[in-house]
Amino acid sequence: MPTSPTEPRLGQFPDRVVHVHIPKTAGTALAEAIRRAYGDRLRAYKPRFEVDFDPSGYGDCNFFSGHIGFKTAAEIGGDMITVLRDPVDRFLSTYYFMRQLHASGDEVSPKTALAARYDLGQFVLIRDEPALELDLYNRMAWQIGYSHRLELRRELTSTGVDGGGLVRMAIANLRRFKIVGMQDDPAGLADAVRRVYDVPPSIGRSNVTRARLAKAEIPTHIVDQIEWWVELDQALVRAWASGGQSMDPRSGTGLAV
Repeated sequence: MPTSPTEPRLGQFPDRVVHVHIPKTAGTALAEAIRRAYGDRLRAYKPRFEVDFDPSGYGDCNFFSGHIGFKTAAEIGGDMITVLRDPVDRFLSTYYFMRQLHASGDEVSPKTALAARYDLGQFVLIRDEPALELDLYNRMAWQIGYSHRLELRRELTSTGVDGGGLVRMAIANLRRFKIVGMQDDPAGLADAVRRVYDVPPSIGRSNVTRARLAKAEIPTHIVDQIEWWVELDQALVRAWASGGQSMDPRSGTGLAV
C-alpha cells in the first residue's frame, strides 16, 4: 500500500534520533511533534535526565529525547538534533518558570525556592549556588560542548579547557548535528524536520512560562548582570549564527535554520 502524503515514510527515519533537549528551548514541543507524527511506531527511550541514561536499556529504541549533553548523545549514536535560544531570553524564561513551578507546588526545590524568594534584580546577583549553576550558568555551551552536569564540567576544566575552548568544542559538535534549530523560528525548525525526515510536524507550545517579562522590558543594568551568567552561551549562539551554515540536510554535517 503506498504511503499517504501526510504519513511519515518510516524508511527515511534512521536507526536512532537523539534529541539533545536544552531546557526552555521549545524542546518539549519538538519531541511531542515527532511522537505525534510517528505514534506507537516510535520506540522512545523513557528516561529524560542524563544521570538516568543507561546503555543497557537502550535496546531497540530509536528515539531519545532528554536533558543530556553531547558526550552522552554521541555515545548513544545516531542523528542528533537540538534547538538553541537567545541566551538572555532563555535565562528569563527559566527564572520565571521556576517561580511558576514553586507557586503551583509542582516543584519545590532549592532552585525554585530561590527564584520565588528573590525578585529578578536580586536573583541575578546570586553566585556560587550549584542548583542555579546547573540550569543557568552557560547551560547551552556546556550541554552542547560536553555535559551540563557539574561533575563533568569539572572533569573537562581539569584538562585545561577554558571558556573559549568550550565554545570551540560546542561549535565543532554542532556541525555534527543533523538539525540545529532556533527557538524563535518554529517554522524554520518544522521545515528542517520535514526536509530531513519527511515528517510534517505541527510544533506547538508546551511547558511554557505563563507570566513573565519580555527581554525588552528588563532594565539594562539587570540584563548586564544576566550576561555574566550567559557569556559563553552568547558567544556560542553568535558564532553559530555567523558561521554561514548551509549544509544539505541529509549530509549529516548540520543544518542551521
